Amino acid sequence: MRKLRRLEIYNKIKKSINAKLSLWILGSLIISVVFGMTLVQIFRTTHFLEVKHVDYDKDRNDTVVDVLNFINGLYKEENDKDGYIRKNIASFKERCHIYIVNKDGDVEYHSENDDAVHINIDGYMKDMKKAGDKIINIIYPLSIDNNIHYLVLMKTVEGVPIYTHEISYAAAATLALILFIFLIYFGVRKKVKYIEYISSSIEEISKGNLDYKLEIKGEDELSFVANQINSMEKSILNMIEKERQNERTQRELITNISHDLKTPLTIILGYLDIIRTKACKGKEEEERYIETAYEKALLLQKMVLKLFEFVNLNHKEIILNKIDVNINKLLGQVITDHLAMADGKNISIEYKNPQNTITLSVDLDKICRVFNNLIGNAIKYSEENEKITVTLGEDAAGAVISFRNKCRNINEEDLDKLFIRFYRGDKARNSSVEGSGIGLSIVKKIIELHNSHIWVEQHDDEIWFIIRLRG
Repeated sequence: MRKLRRLEIYNKIKKSINAKLSLWILGSLIISVVFGMTLVQIFRTTHFLEVKHVDYDKDRNDTVVDVLNFINGLYKEENDKDGYIRKNIASFKERCHIYIVNKDGDVEYHSENDDAVHINIDGYMKDMKKAGDKIINIIYPLSIDNNIHYLVLMKTVEGVPIYTHEISYAAAATLALILFIFLIYFGVRKKVKYIEYISSSIEEISKGNLDYKLEIKGEDELSFVANQINSMEKSILNMIEKERQNERTQRELITNISHDLKTPLTIILGYLDIIRTKACKGKEEEERYIETAYEKALLLQKMVLKLFEFVNLNHKEIILNKIDVNINKLLGQVITDHLAMADGKNISIEYKNPQNTITLSVDLDKICRVFNNLIGNAIKYSEENEKITVTLGEDAAGAVISFRNKCRNINEEDLDKLFIRFYRGDKARNSSVEGSGIGLSIVKKIIELHNSHIWVEQHDDEIWFIIRLRG
């Protein structure tokens, strides 16, 4: 469990440039602080960049404190002042010369190794004024056994060396800061270069080089941006290709419309010209020409209406009038309507209807149009004495309907184009089987308007049109 948790955290950090940079900055800061503290310790140990100062005030102040302590102790001593003086005056022996003299200047007590017997108080006070900063001279009046005495002290101040580390601290801090900046630069350098690479790539793409692909590095937000740019570039290429395909389709549309309208129109004009010029051999031939011209005019009207319907489906916002429809009954009714047409070619239609009722919310008129077209095509393109099978089934999303009949073998390329407008599987515009080539494209559009799907499959000598209809 812990391993999975650690792995999850690692993956989150790996995919987040913010997390990676935050961790890198934190790590760089810790390393720099440790580095700076180590330098400070080294500088203090080696006295590197230390500044030495001599402090005279400390010794001077310490001496004054000792004298005051000596005097306070003397006044507190009530029994043996002589013993106190002799005992404590010895503590000054290595540090200074100290004397206790009477009012006439005669020395009564002195520190060891001092042999002066008389001190001129007035002269000593004059010498004090001439002493420099490195000499301490003290004269302090005392009362010993109700007699006036003076404590006289003379000492050369000893300077205490003091080392300051301001410069070494500043140097350590500067070096630590330089290390921190270097680590930050090293950490973000690759990301900055990658950002520059993405920027230059966008500039290259903006010049029209849509074949340019960005290299994906890592799994963070920058790599996501690069991947999105590649996806956007691919989408633009697809849009351009789609536009080109639409242009080609429009050209084909114009060509095919011209071709499909030209044939019946030529026949109509030819027959009408014969009738107009009285070139018919008799009344019977004239009526036959009129009937043929009328049939071709009806075919022409049918093609124009289909074309109009197709244009409306593709270029207008279609609002479906959906109602709940019993698909079982609807299919059965459409099959019944085509039985007469099927009987004309001695074709049987088998309807595999499930026992359960399938009810879907669909546009009744348009779905009828789909079923009529598919069953009509199956009859139209089937040979005589063949069989058509219509199967209705149900899945979680709605209904699955298949229409299958025997046909000549169609290659895969032609199979994929059956739903393209004006495309006919036999490729022959002068085929004995009449058709506009628009019907299946209309069927596909209606099914798509229902958020459903239609496709075609070929199994041996049978062709299957399958609809997954939602409702």
